[in-house]
Amino acid sequence: MENINQEKTAKEISPETVEKIMGKVIDIDTKGTAYSSIDGFYILKEEYKKEEMENWEKLRVKTQKVLNNGLVGLSKEDTGEVEHDGKPIKEKYIERLKEHGITNQFVYANIVGRAKTNDEKYSSTEIGNSFWVSCDDFNIAVIFDKNFFDEVEPQLNSAKRSFLNDKYTFNADDPKVVENFDKIKNRKPDVKIGDKKPGNGGFFSSFIKAPEGFDENGMPHPHQEFGFVFFPRVPKRTFKGLVVKIPKDESYDQRIQEVAGLVQESNLQIPIYDTDGNVLWPKKMSFEEVKQKVIRNNE
Repeated sequence: MENINQEKTAKEISPETVEKIMGKVIDIDTKGTAYSSIDGFYILKEEYKKEEMENWEKLRVKTQKVLNNGLVGLSKEDTGEVEHDGKPIKEKYIERLKEHGITNQFVYANIVGRAKTNDEKYSSTEIGNSFWVSCDDFNIAVIFDKNFFDEVEPQLNSAKRSFLNDKYTFNADDPKVVENFDKIKNRKPDVKIGDKKPGNGGFFSSFIKAPEGFDENGMPHPHQEFGFVFFPRVPKRTFKGLVVKIPKDESYDQRIQEVAGLVQESNLQIPIYDTDGNVLWPKKMSFEEVKQKVIRNNE
């Protein structure tokens, strides 16, 4: 197996490639932007078992796996077997899923503007302030295209999903949201998320305001701690960027280059941001410049 400790720093890329990647730059604080913390991804036990491995090294290993395989809902059984039989993580996961037909392994994620946020402010973007990103000194979030998935009714992560019937869906995973939705559903079996029309079985036909865990449009509004689950996986082709949170010390620039090297190795052409929305790679652009660029593109 390739030495995972090897530094993978960014290589020089052509001006055309730089412009192609910069053309994908977005305002990461835009409502509806889906993201998932890489730090929560369970990597292979053989690679992660050394307690003396530094936080940055652990995160870099996880990032390499995610960029090469996408976000997959691995179980401990999967991670213990992947390298043993030589199968890539993605192939092993899909094989197990098809074999059993159902699974309760999911990808956990949040969506900007769709969840209750922390009161404490660590950065100028929701991703930077989010529950799972802000809790560690070292973290990287993957931004991905949620339009690849259909949103379904809230349900708890313990509910198993069928590979055939529920493929590429996502749902709120907050116990309080599920509890309130089930109460409404028991009263009005035809109610659907996003249904707010009085007299049509909607949320507001019997509630003065939206029930806890739902917004004014009748859409789930979970706490970020629980967020959403995406099933069965988030393919790497849906990735739109990385948001890096690391200490701004003497190793900062080198670490950004290492992340960029992993992006290049995975054959993805996606930009890298910091938690304040500034573009760090392939060339620097301030968050204010990004917002102005987005405005011009939408004119």
